[in-house]
Amino acid sequence: AACTAAAQGLSMRVNELDAESCVGACEAVAQLLTLASRSSRASENGLWEPVCLEPVLSLLLQRLRSLPEPMLRRSDLAIRQLDEVSKGNPLVTRLLAALTGELRERKSRDTIATSSE
Repeated sequence: AACTAAAQGLSMRVNELDAESCVGACEAVAQLLTLASRSSRASENGLWEPVCLEPVLSLLLQRLRSLPEPMLRRSDLAIRQLDEVSKGNPLVTRLLAALTGELRERKSRDTIATSSE
């Protein structure tokens, strides 16, 4: 219940979140869910409803390309944790694919930039 309440609270104030807060919110919920899942099955016991975090996840998806690399890596880790618990939530899956693609693209750009120097 705490995970869902935290996600709902964040989602109600999503328009106030900057990029850092958005990433931090995903990290916090991912950590709460990781802790909750160790003591019980969070999704099976109704402790977690992925739809509650969707406004925050949508905002993160919109801001993905403008995130600095360290924040992008933090997002990737948090979304991977959420993916383990959300069991196929379409937005989490889409965000994970977008993160993977963005990280790959940046690595490719860095490789090209380094080789041309």
